[in-house]
Amino acid sequence: MPKYCSFCDQKNTPRSDEHVVPKWMTKLYPHGAWAIENRLTKHVRHSTKYVHLTIPLCELCNNGWMSQLEQKAIPILTPLIEGNRLVLSPDDQAIMKSWLCLRAMVYDLHSEIYAPRPRYFTNDEHHELATSLSYHPYYQFFLGRYRGSQEGLLEEDHFDVTFLRQSTGEPVGNVTRGYSMTLVFKRLVLQTLCIKSPEPLIHVGMPDMQGHCFQFGEPFAINSFPPFAFGDNAINDFVHRWSKYMQVAPGFPPDTE
Repeated sequence: MPKYCSFCDQKNTPRSDEHVVPKWMTKLYPHGAWAIENRLTKHVRHSTKYVHLTIPLCELCNNGWMSQLEQKAIPILTPLIEGNRLVLSPDDQAIMKSWLCLRAMVYDLHSEIYAPRPRYFTNDEHHELATSLSYHPYYQFFLGRYRGSQEGLLEEDHFDVTFLRQSTGEPVGNVTRGYSMTLVFKRLVLQTLCIKSPEPLIHVGMPDMQGHCFQFGEPFAINSFPPFAFGDNAINDFVHRWSKYMQVAPGFPPDTE
């Protein structure tokens, strides 16, 4: 059987290893010690120098559009990694969203093989990112600043989602699988929330973390981090907040007759 690339749809292309956390990031922190945990399977991986989580990907994609996206993201992310203030234009935020979505997809592919557990992102989502750097319209992305004892952290979270009708509070449709990935690197905190929702989500029952993070990707410039940095307790609550607080009702689709 021919091997197809789920990103570019080409078959039998040469393969090359792609790091889940890019080498350029870990080179900024050469003495770092990294903890990577799959909370679903309890699989924990510790690394030093580099985060040695790789997945063989199509070389055309790896050295093509993925590399180009990486080069665009480096000058945006580097100041944030160091904890410096930076004006994030709408274009900067769009690049960060596409980059973080790619990191989540690469980690998702790695976890499918090595955790193992079912893949979250579909082939259609891979192809959409490869061809237009876009993704499901209601995926959400969060940015924060970290000051704690963990030098680096990469963790995913899995949970079930039930949608409620706004007028009655009754469940609507089937239970949906949700996915979240959080990357903590030096001072930078990034998190993506992925729920294949038919409408924008309204979060129910969530603790207020606006002092520690904000949702980015809105069509206006952002010129600073949130006022408070995450410590160790707060970052652990942040990583697991969706499965801990959102198992019942994270959003409302519109009322229908």
